[in-house]
Amino acid sequence: MALYLRIRKSGRLIAYKSINRQCWPPTEEQIQHTYPIPLVLLPKDMEAKRRKA
Repeated sequence: MALYLRIRKSGRLIAYKSINRQCWPPTEEQIQHTYPIPLVLLPKDMEAKRRKA
């Protein structure tokens, strides 16, 4: 398993990658063709979904 984190804190971008290879992290295009596109749900989205049920 490999891990890549991008965190924006106080206007700065911090990146961490668990694998130290040039091919990692994959490009956005590689991600879209290889992995399912992630779904981001915010608390307000969950609340709206609960109201519909």
